[in-house]
Amino acid sequence: MLIDLHTHTRPTSADAFLHPDDLVERSKQSGLDAVVLSEHDAIWSPDAVRMLARRHNFKVLSGLEVS
Repeated sequence: MLIDLHTHTRPTSADAFLHPDDLVERSKQSGLDAVVLSEHDAIWSPDAVRMLARRHNFKVLSGLEVS
């Protein structure tokens, strides 16, 4: 199983360029099996993570990068 353990999305992380939906789609196209949304000092709500995962039929996990 291939998982990217450290991803960021717009607008939550200032150094990110992709919307969460675009990140998931590109991750799927790249052959990944899952991603961890590890935003800067912010954590995704469990409901938002589940909705994103369901929308794309793709495993999405929530993480946190602490500054």
